[in-house]
Amino acid sequence: MNDYSTPLFGFDAPFSAMVFGTSGGIGSAISQRIHKGMTLANANLSDTSPTATSRMRYGVHQESIDPANDAAIIADQASANAVVDSGQSFVLSVNKEQTRDASSQISQSLHHLFAINRSSKPESHSTVTGLQADALDESQLVATKEAVQNSISEQQFAPLRLIVVGIGTLHQTGPDGTATIRPEKTWRDLSADTMAKVFAANTIAPALIAKHFLPLLPRSGRSVFAVLSARVGSISDNRLGGWYSYRASKAALNQIIKTTSIELARTRPDAICIGLHPGTVDTGLSKPFQANVAEGKLFTPQTSANYLLNVISTATTSQSGSLLAWDGSVVPT
Repeated sequence: MNDYSTPLFGFDAPFSAMVFGTSGGIGSAISQRIHKGMTLANANLSDTSPTATSRMRYGVHQESIDPANDAAIIADQASANAVVDSGQSFVLSVNKEQTRDASSQISQSLHHLFAINRSSKPESHSTVTGLQADALDESQLVATKEAVQNSISEQQFAPLRLIVVGIGTLHQTGPDGTATIRPEKTWRDLSADTMAKVFAANTIAPALIAKHFLPLLPRSGRSVFAVLSARVGSISDNRLGGWYSYRASKAALNQIIKTTSIELARTRPDAICIGLHPGTVDTGLSKPFQANVAEGKLFTPQTSANYLLNVISTATTSQSGSLLAWDGSVVPT
C-alpha cells in the first residue's frame, strides 16, 4: 500500500483526477478515497501523547479505535504506513512526523477531483467538481470534456493525470425486482438484446470515454488511464464457461485497453493504460454470486479501492496495456 513518503499515487507533480461511475460500489469507493486523501492536510493532528500514534480518521463513521486493535489493523494490510479498511472508514496509522509530511505532500499532489456519474450529479466541493454524463451519449461526453477543460483552465487546477473508469454491469433488475439481465449459464440463454446492453456498458462506454478524455492527458510526465475489467474476461483462464455476455464484453474491453495503450504511447510515452481486476467485492454486482467465495477473498469496496489505487501508484509504462489484479499481478488475457 502507498506509504505516503512520496506524492500520492506515484505522481511527482501536482495533478487532477477524474472518476467515472461514482454512484456506488468500487467507483464510489475510489472516488471517496481520492477525495479523502486530498483533505488529509486539513485533518486534526493534535495528539499530545508522546508515545501515541497520530490517527487521522476520515471515513463515514467516526467511532473510536481501540489502540489494542492497531496491530491487527496494520497486519491486515501488511504495512504499518498504509491506509486500511476498517468497517466503513479508513485509518492512517503512522507517526506524527510522517503524517505531517504526508498531509503536506497530498494537498500539493492532488489539486482537484472530477466525479462523474450517469444517474445523478455528484455533490461539488472546493476540491471536487460533480458532473453528470451518460458515457454512451457522445454529446454529453463532449460537453463534460469541455467543462473539465474550462475548469482546469479558468480555475488553474493542475493537469489531468489520472482517469479511473468504474462503470459496468453483470446483471440488472426491473422496478419490480425481476431480473432483466442475468449472466447466462448456457448458450440457450443467449439474447441479442442482453448481449448488446452488456457490451454497451462494459465495452463501448469505456472506449468512448477513452476517445474523448485521453486527449486531455499531458503529452509528457506520468499519467494513468485505468478501467475496471475482470479476470473472467481472460480467454486463457476460462475453465468454467458460462457468463457469455459478461466474459466476452470484458475480453473485448481488455483488447481495447491493449490497443489504446499502443496508440497512447505514440503521443504520450509516459502515459499508462491499464485494466484493473478488483477481486470479488461485496457490491450489488457480485451479491448473487458470493456463496462460493473463499474466506478472506470477499473485499469491501473500500479495501478493493485501496488495493487498486496502490496498483495505480506503482504501475509502469512497461505494464501499459495489461490487466492487473488487485494484488499487482498480471492477469493473462
